[in-house]
Amino acid sequence: MDMRKMVFVTGFARGGTSWLRSCIASHPDIEKIPKEMVIFRNCNDRKEIERIIDQAIQEHGLKAPFYVNKAPANAPYVGKACRLFPEAKFIYIIRDPRDVFISHKRGNQK
Repeated sequence: MDMRKMVFVTGFARGGTSWLRSCIASHPDIEKIPKEMVIFRNCNDRKEIERIIDQAIQEHGLKAPFYVNKAPANAPYVGKACRLFPEAKFIYIIRDPRDVFISHKRGNQK
């Protein structure tokens, strides 16, 4: 996997990561990897992470020049991820906490 083709979106839950991933994936050269890949928490092996990403791309039949994935659970590990893959793109979205609160109230989470 050429990690220059990856864009990782992370942030806090209900922070707008799904919306941002969809915006990025609206570009004709970018496809979204639909399943959230929480891959930086327990794995420090670059080759293993690349294998997991390749597998997800193949599972979903994606063929674009670039890919975007979002996983809020990767947020605490974004520093480690940046060191492992300095050639990849990382976007850490921060949403106004008042909007997050409203989103939680409107959603089906308590």
